[in-house]
Amino acid sequence: AALNEAAGEDAAAKTGMEDAKAEQKTGDAGYVEAAGKKSTLEAMFTNEYETVKQGTSSTVKKSVQAVVRICKQFGFEPQLLVSAEPALSKPPDERGSFDNLVLQQLEDQIKSVLQQLGETLSNGEADKAARAGKVESAAARLASAVERFQACKVEVATTSSAVKEAEAQCMAAKKKLREFGPQLELATSELEAANVDLKDCEAVLASFRVLQGRTSVMEVAPIAEPAAAVELEGEAGAVAAE
Repeated sequence: AALNEAAGEDAAAKTGMEDAKAEQKTGDAGYVEAAGKKSTLEAMFTNEYETVKQGTSSTVKKSVQAVVRICKQFGFEPQLLVSAEPALSKPPDERGSFDNLVLQQLEDQIKSVLQQLGETLSNGEADKAARAGKVESAAARLASAVERFQACKVEVATTSSAVKEAEAQCMAAKKKLREFGPQLELATSELEAANVDLKDCEAVLASFRVLQGRTSVMEVAPIAEPAAAVELEGEAGAVAAE
């Protein structure tokens, strides 16, 4: 019963752990996605965009292409990107007022998106922590259930071993009893025969004692006869003397 109960707790704990992980995965998907986007946009803004804007990039064409590609992924205005590409490709001292206006608008959009992503992450942090807490609690329950289940399995194995040993001893005792059966029957038969012989001996002994008593009486009677004879002889002698 204890093993079945522990097995049920173990299964329930595993299910709880799976549910908590699934909830964490689903709930964190938006958070992870936002974090990835923010990281990508920040990296582009700090590296490719800034170096091209300042005119310090050693790979202007490649960097400009990277800026335009990433901005398209975030859904920036297509017309703004069309104007931004040639503006970024020019050295800083060759850009006109229109170029600078385009780059300013591009920076504003980049910063706006980064702010939105930051707010998303900030708002989702508490929920993310709550989901992580559920996973930790489920993991603790699972560890406890597994430990108890393993302990019950060890206890059952030990008990089963003891039962098997007891059964083996019982079988050995039954075998010895079966082997001793014929000897016991023989001993019983011999005992019964000996009892019969003993009774016969007791009967003979009783008869012997009766005979012995009779013999003792017969031996006492003859002893009186010589004394009577002497007396008669004495009387006879006295008569003769007269």
